Amino acid sequence: MRTALLLLVLSAGLLLGAEAQTPSTGVEVTPGERSPLGTFRTEFHVLTSNEVKQVWLVSAKDPKKRRLLYAYGRAVEVIFSDDEKWLAINDFAGSDTAEVILFRQQKGGGYKQTENITSRAWQFAASRMGRKHPPALDHNYAQVLRWTDDHTVLLCLHGHTDRHNFIDDWLCLYDVSSRGFSTDLDKHNQRHTRLGTER
Repeated sequence: MRTALLLLVLSAGLLLGAEAQTPSTGVEVTPGERSPLGTFRTEFHVLTSNEVKQVWLVSAKDPKKRRLLYAYGRAVEVIFSDDEKWLAINDFAGSDTAEVILFRQQKGGGYKQTENITSRAWQFAASRMGRKHPPALDHNYAQVLRWTDDHTVLLCLHGHTDRHNFIDDWLCLYDVSSRGFSTDLDKHNQRHTRLGTER
């Protein structure tokens, strides 16, 4: 089973940027949302023969131009930056885990996976809590809530083992340009605020 999943993921990576025409027969297609600038719309495919799930990007101008973005096992959410140069995937891989994978737009319009920031986010949270290692929780989830600008995401970490060991909605920022995490919301808010003199 793990070998089949690995082959599926590798296939997704090879096909990323390759264009296909229309979905083959035996595929259930669910339309998704348009990207912020209207360049793409997402499509969610389920191959009915083996329940393989995929996210495709479809050109808004020419629906025949479509690219496989990502293969997944359970459920995903695709979140574009406003300028469409980046996108984040929240991969809800299991009932006990969720991960964040980042993609950067390439020349020609395709997207390339740059990194899975989940482990680094949990390590950053641990360091802010004065720990050397992330807490060993039975359930742990990382999720992008939104892009706060063209290069920064607002992340939410949460998880639990029991009522004595849990983390609820621990928030931080991640800058894709500097590849750095921060909890300095005041600095971030100041950078994004312009007000005239008070009357």
